[in-house]
Amino acid sequence: MQIVDDAVVVRSLVSRWIEETPDLTLVAALRNGREALEIINQGNVDLVLMDMRMPVMDGIEAAGHLQKLER
Repeated sequence: MQIVDDAVVVRSLVSRWIEETPDLTLVAALRNGREALEIINQGNVDLVLMDMRMPVMDGIEAAGHLQKLER
């Protein structure tokens, strides 16, 4: 699972929740959609949780790019 949010508090809280859940593994906690796109091709990510409004690249734009990726 990948967490993408520009707020460090949100990334921290959600990351902690994921790490405490036995069936989930946190792959990355990132600040924007561009970072998410760079990391998604490097790891085994089944789920991406993204904020809609972020600097550099927001969640909506990043989701459009993710849909185009071949899996």
